[in-house]
Amino acid sequence: MTRPAKAFFKCEGGVSSSELIALASAGFNSLPEQRRRKLVQFLNAKICDDGGFADRSGKSDLYYTYFGTLSLAASSQGMPESFVEYLLRASKVKLRDCVSLSILLQIISTHSDDTAISEQMQCLRDSQAPRLLGFLKKLKRPDGAYAGNPEDNIGSVYGLYLAGQAIASSDKRGRIKIPASSFIGEHLLPNGSCQNRKGDGFGVLTTSSAALILDFFDSQTWQSEISGFIVSAAAMEGGFVIAPSSPFPPDLLSTASALFSLAICGFQQIIENPERHSDFVLSLQNDDGGFTASRLDKLSDLEYSFYALLSLGAILTRVHFPK
Repeated sequence: MTRPAKAFFKCEGGVSSSELIALASAGFNSLPEQRRRKLVQFLNAKICDDGGFADRSGKSDLYYTYFGTLSLAASSQGMPESFVEYLLRASKVKLRDCVSLSILLQIISTHSDDTAISEQMQCLRDSQAPRLLGFLKKLKRPDGAYAGNPEDNIGSVYGLYLAGQAIASSDKRGRIKIPASSFIGEHLLPNGSCQNRKGDGFGVLTTSSAALILDFFDSQTWQSEISGFIVSAAAMEGGFVIAPSSPFPPDLLSTASALFSLAICGFQQIIENPERHSDFVLSLQNDDGGFTASRLDKLSDLEYSFYALLSLGAILTRVHFPK
């Protein structure tokens, strides 16, 4: 299929948090002014006294801080000075899992250019990023991928994707040093979905979307098969479901994963009636400005609010990643 000709931004070393913010920013700017204002109020209300962002229970949490900072950056909002102290404390905790290491590396690297806290963030990045990358590399397994935690003996598709994202964010020259397409091929199922780990026996949209991107940055061997699976999970009412046969309604995680991966890999033209996906995303914004996961969930959430912006940006923006 023909790749998009117009480049809104470029990346030489894989998808980084900067690219996530670029797409989410396009999504944020597409919102009507009142919706933007309410969303910014929601994001600011989630900042805790210690500089982190609140989870659903109201407690400061690194995972939710990741999505809060990405969303604030996408809306061109600066971070408070207490944010640096929060990250310094978080970086001193003995993090061992791939998710925590990846998101902390991305946060530290992304916000080093924030004008108000740039000097402090650059010092934090220079002192902590090499150490965190060292911990992350300990999760690399003989199969070339990355495990979710130290107890896992084999790597996973999602672990490989998260590690690649962290490396691309912290070092623009960084590339995943394995034949990713071969690894993806070993996890591919006949329906075009991708298992997260060998033996799972099933594939869902999030893992398959990560696989599509990994394969795109390598040999692009499995683009047709995986993109076909992703598109088949589109819901008639808009949005995407976790898998084509899922009894559950469409949700923002599956929707963002699908639209983001298709945009990155140049398959936007195969998305039928993209307006219905935009309408689906907008229907999930609550009165407090935040977005909820699906129509079955009524609580606004930082994670899903970012997925909403990413989804809208992926629909609007044509992306080009040079090989």
